[in-house]
Amino acid sequence: MDDIMKKVTWRIVPFAGLLYLLSFIDRVNVGNVHQSLKTDLGLSEEQFGQTVGIFFLGYCLFEVPSNMAMKRFSPSTWIARIMVTWGLLTVAIMFCKNFAGLMVVRALLGCAESGLFPGLVFYFTFWFNKKERAMKIAMFFVFSAVAGVFGGLLAYGILKMDGVLNLKGWQWLFLIEGGISVLVGISVWFFLPDYPQNAKWLTPEEKVYVISRVNNEKPREEEAIYVDKSAQKIVWKDVLQTVTDLKFIMFALIYFLLCNCAYTLSFFLPAIISEFGFDTIVSNLITTPVYTAAIIFSLIIALNSDRTGLYPHHIAFCSCIGTASYILLAISMTKTSLAFQYTSVIFSTTSTFAMVSPILAWLTLGLKTSTSSATGTAFVVSVGNIGGYVGPQIMTFSNSKYGSYSHGIAIIGALNFLVFIGVIILGCWTRNDNNEDDELSEKTPILQKKNAV
Repeated sequence: MDDIMKKVTWRIVPFAGLLYLLSFIDRVNVGNVHQSLKTDLGLSEEQFGQTVGIFFLGYCLFEVPSNMAMKRFSPSTWIARIMVTWGLLTVAIMFCKNFAGLMVVRALLGCAESGLFPGLVFYFTFWFNKKERAMKIAMFFVFSAVAGVFGGLLAYGILKMDGVLNLKGWQWLFLIEGGISVLVGISVWFFLPDYPQNAKWLTPEEKVYVISRVNNEKPREEEAIYVDKSAQKIVWKDVLQTVTDLKFIMFALIYFLLCNCAYTLSFFLPAIISEFGFDTIVSNLITTPVYTAAIIFSLIIALNSDRTGLYPHHIAFCSCIGTASYILLAISMTKTSLAFQYTSVIFSTTSTFAMVSPILAWLTLGLKTSTSSATGTAFVVSVGNIGGYVGPQIMTFSNSKYGSYSHGIAIIGALNFLVFIGVIILGCWTRNDNNEDDELSEKTPILQKKNAV
């Protein structure tokens, strides 16, 4: 039976990872051309921060509606729509001439891309049970770190095309990266199976096995989410209960604090490294080892948290490392030791990225129905991604007022410490709930509905 889940994993997770890799590249690629955009479009540091942040306003507003739409229209149709739309808008950035135009396109880009990440987390609940989700989420989330590796190298190469066909290097960057997203988005409609019963590469017996092992966790048999009609049904009572649950609000707050840290690094890592004395192109190249370390550490944390089930413990551990690393990085910005600076960057980045998959896996333990899964993941991610707006504003304010990112990094370190506090509180709060869920799962018979295949 493990062979069946290996087949599912290799069919689903790498493809989902590719989609998230492209989304993350198109989301943060303005950071790769930070100085070029400021020069060619006449942006101030504050205006650049606003163009970074405006993305997340539309992104946050439409994440919950997007997950509801995915339930209605099916994962393959809706995710394909998301990708093609954001790819075209990424290409449109190459035509921007000023601050106003860039703001409009970035705002629309956020609206278009909203729903992909929470949608994929929701999609994984169709295929994997709670004891393996952290690793599966990590396996596709680390593609955001791969985006850092690949995005930096890609930007390094594309920026050297400056002047080809009378286009700036940054224009080529948005044209090529957005065009790739459009092409892959079209392929989603053909190659992404909506639910296990739709997978042509599974036999009828394998479909029953995959469906039943996940449905075994679902105490409410009337909403078995793996049957086409019920998968499209929205239970509004579950929506209301989920968004008003104080535990999920606490999850959202913790994820908001974490996103401040994660997006600060994603958008400003090349700029931070440039303060060490490197130019823009070399700074992009130097981010590659940092993100490579983040990939390895994230997978280790995800694997061990799945194996032990101690999600809050792993998050708290990473938060402690992150807090210390941010403080050391802020201090090192005024020092001359390159080794000390670069080491601080590596530890702050690896610890921050490693927290994401355990948090989301921990979150899904409390989501019992299809509607609550769709709502809960989208709600937490949408509130959390407000941090994608706040973090860049902290950094641009720091650079404008003090001429360095050091003060902003110190503030981000304080927010990282608040993640630790929040996880301790939430861990104590949910401990009894998780124990009850484990008992319920053991008592619930495997649901093998005759129409599931």
